[in-house]
Amino acid sequence: MITPKNGLPDWAVAVIVLEPLGKTILVRDPFKPDPVMWKFAGGKRKQGETVLQTATRELQEETGIEVAETDLNLIKEIDKSWHKNPHTVFVFKASVSNFNRLLKFGNEKKFNVLEVGVFERSKISEMKDFFPSHRKYAEEMSVEIT
Repeated sequence: MITPKNGLPDWAVAVIVLEPLGKTILVRDPFKPDPVMWKFAGGKRKQGETVLQTATRELQEETGIEVAETDLNLIKEIDKSWHKNPHTVFVFKASVSNFNRLLKFGNEKKFNVLEVGVFERSKISEMKDFFPSHRKYAEEMSVEIT
């Protein structure tokens, strides 16, 4: 079982989804305050969830992609005990064979407002509207996005 090393009770997840043709999925919420940025699917835990349950739920809600907990590979645990809302961020990688079940709009909070996009991994580092901390997660963890 994956638990925060810092012992904090709250966490968030980000899931980097990779497919064999060199593409990945990013989401963005056009109703968030500017600047609106693309990011990896993910979010905060719900009461009673394990870290892996949070990751599979967030991925399915935001993109329609379903993966088993065993398909998630933890690549980074980030201590954010300094944050105004102290928590841990878990970054996972999941490989899928295709994006057949991909949603056009994610159903975050059941409002279908998240835009879902498929991007070439090699182009992500060039995107000006890619969330900086998610770019950093990918670069730090040697996830093949370039």
